[in-house]
Parts: sequence; structure tokens; C-alpha cells
Amino acid sequence: YDVIRLHEKLADMAPHVVEKLLGEPNRQLSNATTWRYGKKGSLAVTVQGNKAGLWHDFETGEKGNLFHLISQTAGLS
Repeated sequence: YDVIRLHEKLADMAPHVVEKLLGEPNRQLSNATTWRYGKKGSLAVTVQGNKAGLWHDFETGEKGNLFHLISQTAGLS
């Protein structure tokens, strides 16, 4: 598989992928390009634009792309 192309396709589908993985975002703290999760919005996931698919958990310091988010939520290494 072409990993770069797969990453691009995942990024194009970021809103759908993220919602399947994490559920509804915190709508009060989210906007059209970045969805926030948690009471304080410490998990930020970009779902639109040139950084779609990138995320950062400000509570734990972890960050990555959708591959990392999928593996983390699925408990994969």
C-alpha cells in the first residue's frame, strides 16, 4: 500500500473517522476545523484543512496523525 496516499484519504475523511473513533466532540469548545474532546477540551483533533487528521492531547502530551489515533484507541502498538 502507498502509505502517503492512504494517509491523505484518511485525512479527507477525518470528520467521519474521528467521530467513529471518539464519538461526539465537545461542541462548546470545538469549531469547524478543530474538534475538542473532554470537559476541558484537552484533546484537539483537526478535521478540516491542510492539517486534517493531526491531533494533540494537551493533558498527556501525546500527538500524531490518524494512524496513531486509530492505533491508540484500538489499543494497538
